[in-house]
Amino acid sequence: MAAPPPLPVPDRERRHQPQTSSPGSQRHGFRGGPLDFRYREADEGDSIADGGQHPHRRAQCPVFHLLPPRSVATGVAQALSPLTIFLVSAVTLSRYGVSNNKIWFTYMNHEVKSAARILELIEFLAGCSEPISLKEITIALGYPKSSAHALAQTLVSRGYAIQDSAERYLLVHGNRHGSSVRTREARLLSAAHPVMESLRDQSGETVLLSVRTSRGEIKRLAKCVSRQAMRYDTDLDAAAASYCTAMGRVLLAYWEPAAVEDYFARTQLVGYTPFTVTDPGHLREIVAQVREEGVAVNDQEFVAGAIGIAAPVRDGEGHVAAALNLGTLTARFHARRDEIIMAVKEAAAQVNRRFGYGRLLGVHS
Repeated sequence: MAAPPPLPVPDRERRHQPQTSSPGSQRHGFRGGPLDFRYREADEGDSIADGGQHPHRRAQCPVFHLLPPRSVATGVAQALSPLTIFLVSAVTLSRYGVSNNKIWFTYMNHEVKSAARILELIEFLAGCSEPISLKEITIALGYPKSSAHALAQTLVSRGYAIQDSAERYLLVHGNRHGSSVRTREARLLSAAHPVMESLRDQSGETVLLSVRTSRGEIKRLAKCVSRQAMRYDTDLDAAAASYCTAMGRVLLAYWEPAAVEDYFARTQLVGYTPFTVTDPGHLREIVAQVREEGVAVNDQEFVAGAIGIAAPVRDGEGHVAAALNLGTLTARFHARRDEIIMAVKEAAAQVNRRFGYGRLLGVHS
């Protein structure tokens, strides 16, 4: 059997060293820094735990020589990228064993069906702009209903997706943090999304939900796009400056004062339109006013011809966890300014209650 090629390692560690062997026992490999990695064929005498009695026991097996404890993590990090580790372990490898101070895996030539399906489901949900039902998932992907339901519920339980009251699924966008943050953002989106849809339908305008990063930047979690032909829309991954957007100013207004000062000190204040405020003193006054009034209105400072209106969303402890934002065209906003501002504040208050604000504090938002 021809041996599979060695897994990639960083260029600085790329040293291929073919190994000689006795007939019938091919060995290939490389040494990636402190990690000794080689392929070998499983022996006939390998136990079931090793994969010896596995149907694929004659498949090629990468062998990892165990290193002193302090060197193991360094060796793995230098030899394999996190993505490679995930793909190898979840899609192309099945069994492992430990013997003679070695850890080895049985190499498989086919995908693990459940791993491939969960990735397909994530890709499918990522392309959906609206929540999607289980029936639509089964039709689009061709999965049995029971399998599709199990996969979707796994995403929900792990915080990668939410399920709304109509039992539709929506992917939590762009989450690159740990499980605790992912779960919190999934809970937030679960509380906010029905309100966002209602506000979109009531106002006819686009609604967004955003949180603040540790550096004071905006991270958009979700959007419900207006169905009007002429509308405001934005890519969830597109950059957005906090100092000149309504949602950014809300998130700055309820941040620690020292953190806000650090943000202004390191941020280059650029004029995106002729209306953008770039004077630090004036911006501090605007942020203070937003905190006092509980709402921010951004009139064409980030996108010419568009206006943003945002209000804070609070968690169960009263901390501002996100900003609910409505984006509209300038002419439509000025025609019903007071109505739109009130609608945004009321929608934010609904999300507050759904997210737990006031339950422990006895507050009626």
